[in-house]
Amino acid sequence: MIFPRIWSLAVELALRPFPRATSCEPGLNYCGFNLLQLGPYAADINATLAAQDLPLSRWNMHETLFRCEEGRKGKGAVLFAESCEIECRDGGAGYSDWCLNYTRGIAEELQLGFLDRGVLDV
Repeated sequence: MIFPRIWSLAVELALRPFPRATSCEPGLNYCGFNLLQLGPYAADINATLAAQDLPLSRWNMHETLFRCEEGRKGKGAVLFAESCEIECRDGGAGYSDWCLNYTRGIAEELQLGFLDRGVLDV
């Protein structure tokens, strides 16, 4: 019977996880929380925070901005970019994440986020 074979194949394909990226894209900035979802970056984040003399707290791991650079064996290397004052914002797929800070106006931060995507023209 061909129907049970097709049915079992359909179930197997439906349950198989979609492939996803496991490395950051060089040249983009990433919030810590996005790096942690992307792949095994916890040790890299901790080492980067320690090198900046920042406490190894959940806040710093998640709400710090990191720059992705070329790394070894297909895994992007992360460098410290900025410690976010209010929060780290997800820039969306293919765009840099960014910090929402007190030092610049919130309107300017929002404009910067949209400028990355080409939504606003200056």
